[in-house]
Amino acid sequence: MSENNLEWDLCIFCQTNSKDEPLQNPTAGKCSISGDGYFTMCSNIQIKSMKCLPMAVNSSLIGEIIARLMKSHQARWHECCSNMFKKL
Repeated sequence: MSENNLEWDLCIFCQTNSKDEPLQNPTAGKCSISGDGYFTMCSNIQIKSMKCLPMAVNSSLIGEIIARLMKSHQARWHECCSNMFKKL
């Protein structure tokens, strides 16, 4: 993997496909709206990352863009990796 490219078939966070833990796929879930998991994940990421920015940004818009990108690539992740971003 190039340092600038994301391998979408691996965990989007750790970029591995560990056989010890299966990758979670939000589009395969039982959400009422397919892909809700992407929007939830982006919401959780925003809360942690937006605190680092030096100015106010429209975090809802950024989150929606990231969620749509993740959904379009059917991004997957390990549960242990996603737990780092769970809301406290």
